[in-house]
Amino acid sequence: LALNRIMLKSLTKLMKKPYQVVWVTGTYYYDEIQKKLADFNYGPSIKVLAYVEDMPALLPKMTCVVSRSGATSIAEFTALGVPAILIPSPNVTHNHQMKNALDLEKAGAATVIAEDDLNPNNFISSIDHILLDQKYADEMSSASKKLGVPDASDQVIKVMEEIAKK
Repeated sequence: LALNRIMLKSLTKLMKKPYQVVWVTGTYYYDEIQKKLADFNYGPSIKVLAYVEDMPALLPKMTCVVSRSGATSIAEFTALGVPAILIPSPNVTHNHQMKNALDLEKAGAATVIAEDDLNPNNFISSIDHILLDQKYADEMSSASKKLGVPDASDQVIKVMEEIAKK
């Protein structure tokens, strides 16, 4: 909900940017968002989707991802080296999403914005910094790849096979 709200507040400025935005609302919020956008011509640079069926096909094409900071999402971003703007959910046990996000930020792979601090200015400037500064984006991508484990499933299978042999 917080990500959808910030997108609604930022849409007028984002549609004027020289990059494309793929906004995935989530199926629960999609109809509500579509109603709010019904009379708004946001142009071809904004693509609004309810859900992405084939995220493995889309994610490698992303220059930057704005997301919550759950462990599975982070594993996907870092495996591919995709720079991220992370907005941790404050509604999780032991604040683990903030801890995940801060680890990535410390490594140079992400920018973190606490949900309480989120506003159109810091949201858009964080996106601009990555998408309009190629050197910075490349540095973040490299840092992200260093954290990633792209062969994680192979490693798990290897461990399971070793356990099965015992």
